[in-house]
Amino acid sequence: MAAAHDPGCCARRCKAVTLLSIEQMQLAATASELLHREAHCLDTRQWDAWLALYLEQCEFWVPSWKTEDAPASDPQTELSLIYYPSRAGLEDRVWRVKSGRSIASRPLPRTQHQVTNVRVVSAVPEADPRELRIEYEWCVNQFAHKIAEVQVFFGHAEATLAWQDGAWRIARKKVLLLNDYIPAKLDFYSL
Repeated sequence: MAAAHDPGCCARRCKAVTLLSIEQMQLAATASELLHREAHCLDTRQWDAWLALYLEQCEFWVPSWKTEDAPASDPQTELSLIYYPSRAGLEDRVWRVKSGRSIASRPLPRTQHQVTNVRVVSAVPEADPRELRIEYEWCVNQFAHKIAEVQVFFGHAEATLAWQDGAWRIARKKVLLLNDYIPAKLDFYSL
């Protein structure tokens, strides 16, 4: 009972929480900066810089919805809107867009990506993280000038960031598209 009235006890607990909160905020800021850089690269069509944010062995997955409440849970056995088990798939899509061989992407829509509510779910190891698991919300406004139509895509995302060669890179990204009644075409730059 005496500890509850000890002002030093409260100060020590508050200080510990504050230090933990500061570390969490720093990690969240680091993750946010990477996600904002990714969004900028997509909006300004800096495709090579965008690809450089991903590890060679990354996974990029946009699951479909099995029911109104349940998305697909396994890209190997269930339908996906987009699934690339490595960066090679993303590189192929970028090559098709850059070369003009993607008829569906000509002309490219103008996009504006927004990233919000970035939170660190876990850091491994905690003391000096080399891997961060994050969750965030996203929205993309897209203007398809060929058909003079504004399209909006939004959803939740999970990502694993890994520290490699002195920088954070995306090792895994799962994008859950909430408005999945989509136009005939959907590509990486729309998410």
